[in-house]
Amino acid sequence: MTYRLVFESYLKQIVNVIINASDEDRTLHLETLNPQSKQFHKLIVRGCWAAGTLQCPIFQGHGKNLKYLALSWCGLQEDPLLLIAPHVPNLTYLSLNRVSSTETMVISEGSFPQLKTLILKNMLNVKQLTVGKDALPNIEGLYIVALPKLNKVPQGFESLVSLRKLWLLSLHKDFKILWELSRMRQKMPEVVEVRVE
Repeated sequence: MTYRLVFESYLKQIVNVIINASDEDRTLHLETLNPQSKQFHKLIVRGCWAAGTLQCPIFQGHGKNLKYLALSWCGLQEDPLLLIAPHVPNLTYLSLNRVSSTETMVISEGSFPQLKTLILKNMLNVKQLTVGKDALPNIEGLYIVALPKLNKVPQGFESLVSLRKLWLLSLHKDFKILWELSRMRQKMPEVVEVRVE
């Protein structure tokens, strides 16, 4: 009985949760993960999600409280940005690393209103990225790294007026040429640091 009281007390104090699968093919089941803390705001998951994970209490009950979300190895097979956005409206940091995706990813209109940092890394299927109108209104840092099939300049980049740092690294071999031909640097004068390599 004492153990249960201590455990329940501990659940009420959890602020950060890190979940690691033993290997990238292991499926993680998060149905029972339900922190009781009102301060819970940071979730890091490394492993393949089970179907229906976004319907679990960690997202349904606590998604609006999350400020920091980092996902690795999640085999979503759909556009992760479209899937995740409605569940985590107050995120300020989002990192997707080795997350399987569709060929086209969309940051839909008005999504991620509080997001300041977005990292898209090692997403091997992505060929196109689109930023919708009024999406990412507070974005400061956008890091797109190792998307080897991304060969087009993402639509809507010019609308990211709060952006200060932009990294576009290890993309398709034609990306840099298209970036320069589109005169994107001149279209984004407010961005302080731009790396296209």
